[in-house]
Amino acid sequence: MSQNRQAHKDRRHAQQDYEVNLMAEIEIRDLHDKLDSLRFKQMARAVAHSEASDRVTGTSLRAAREPRRESGLRAYPLRPPDF
Repeated sequence: MSQNRQAHKDRRHAQQDYEVNLMAEIEIRDLHDKLDSLRFKQMARAVAHSEASDRVTGTSLRAAREPRRESGLRAYPLRPPDF
């Protein structure tokens, strides 16, 4: 009889653990989605700002990324930061 009660308690505890872990996983996934959305918006604003700046200065990202060969040294383009 005691073993049955303990087994029942263990099953109930395991079910509660499962539910808590599932909710935590859902919350983490939602946070990842929110971060992805914020990064996308941030990158869109950065591109828009860059394009506006390019119109003002008359340069473009493409021209800035092309290697310079004036001095004989190869200049490599800068990569955007990894988020």
